[in-house]
Amino acid sequence: MVVFRGLVETTPTVVDWNLHALNKPVGTPRPERNIAVTQTHAAPGTFITIAQAADYLGVNPATIRLMIADGRLKAYSLGHRVVRLRVSEIDAALRPYGGGAQ
Repeated sequence: MVVFRGLVETTPTVVDWNLHALNKPVGTPRPERNIAVTQTHAAPGTFITIAQAADYLGVNPATIRLMIADGRLKAYSLGHRVVRLRVSEIDAALRPYGGGAQ
């Protein structure tokens, strides 16, 4: 620790999870994630977590939470912290966009 004119300067801390991202060359493909659902083989009654739904749609989990809050997606709660979404309802919430969308 070094003191300059009454201010304390400390050495910055580097977080391990940040190191691997900094050392990757540009264009490195994103690693595959372990999710139990694939877009083509999802069973109609399958329930998934918010993180899995985000991976399924290719969005951030915060986007899924916003979609639940504004009513675009229906979520099921098994308690305060356990929230699940039905895959068939996620698919039903998707709407055609652009081109020849009706």
